[in-house]
Amino acid sequence: MEKLFEALENVGNAMKSRWSKPVTNWTSIIIASSVAFLESVHRNSIEPTVWPYMKRLDFDASESAYGIVQCGQALTNGIASAFSGFIADKIFDTRPQMILGNFIAIVAVFAYVFVEFDFTSTTGLFITYNLLMGIGFGLLSVYRTFIAMETKEHERSKGFGACLIAEAIGLFLAPVLQLASSLLDYPGWESPIGVHVNIYTAPVILSLISCLIGYICFHFYFNGKLAIPESSQSNLDTISQSIDSTTEILKQESKSYDKLAFIILIIAKIGTGLITIIFSSITSIYAMKVFAWTS
Repeated sequence: MEKLFEALENVGNAMKSRWSKPVTNWTSIIIASSVAFLESVHRNSIEPTVWPYMKRLDFDASESAYGIVQCGQALTNGIASAFSGFIADKIFDTRPQMILGNFIAIVAVFAYVFVEFDFTSTTGLFITYNLLMGIGFGLLSVYRTFIAMETKEHERSKGFGACLIAEAIGLFLAPVLQLASSLLDYPGWESPIGVHVNIYTAPVILSLISCLIGYICFHFYFNGKLAIPESSQSNLDTISQSIDSTTEILKQESKSYDKLAFIILIIAKIGTGLITIIFSSITSIYAMKVFAWTS
């Protein structure tokens, strides 16, 4: 009996030493919040200008092609999100997905920026950009999981508050750059490498800078190890008290999650995602049609 008690105590101490984090890593949380900034810039400033930019570069671009662009991003995002969550669950770490997702986002941004150099492949490059961005954001989506598990229960609102602040900064900064760029006649200011800065490319260049800084931070300063929630840690502390209490805790931990709540959340997420895709797909097309805009 004493040996069994000692074995259980060793298991509990090993689990606590591996997963518990007595001090919240706010540096990593702030770095993870940069994903919210990048998402905000993409969703609110880049997506609405993709269709006008396509029409300016290729007047023969069809609405069907733009629909494929949007559909491809949604599809790759869903697949990559599921894959990223699966990997995080297996290795209890989000850092590899963050680094890879950020790198893919950088490649996607380059595809968008250099689309003006190849007018024969305009639609293909836009599709490539959206497919890669879908994969990148899908891999980066585990930042929410990281923040939820890194913060203690009483700190969780602060952790997600940092994400909201980053999102608000992106929502403000990208349109300001677009507004400033609109004062320049198209194609805008030509950079030393030949890329023009204009209303279409300004938020993308902002995304590129954000991605490059984020990649460095994720690579050198981000600790993506997942910590078990504080409530679960307190359960682990009781393992060493008695065999009876340990058995009871294991029974409680083995209970299945609330399947109904899970299904409701999935339906709600699908519904909001579907509405977002529909509006983002038709808003630009409808506005250009109603106001007779050419780009």
